[in-house]
Amino acid sequence: MIYVALLEGVALLATALTFANIIRWQIREQARERSTLINQVMFLSGHTWLPAPASEVEPEPEPEPLEVYYAPEQMPDEFFAEGL
Repeated sequence: MIYVALLEGVALLATALTFANIIRWQIREQARERSTLINQVMFLSGHTWLPAPASEVEPEPEPEPLEVYYAPEQMPDEFFAEGL
């Protein structure tokens, strides 16, 4: 009999946690919708609420040129003949 009561308690707890997660999910979804609507209304009125997505992208930095170093034995003979 006690096991049935414990099982009912666990089932009740699982149901309550699931219900709380559903309510939390709905509140977050409504907040996202509200934010999107505010952003759209502000854009239509000429005032930006959030920055445009294109302005958030930073250009990639130019890669630094590679410096090539040669060992003296790899240098052509003409290089030494010209006189450094």
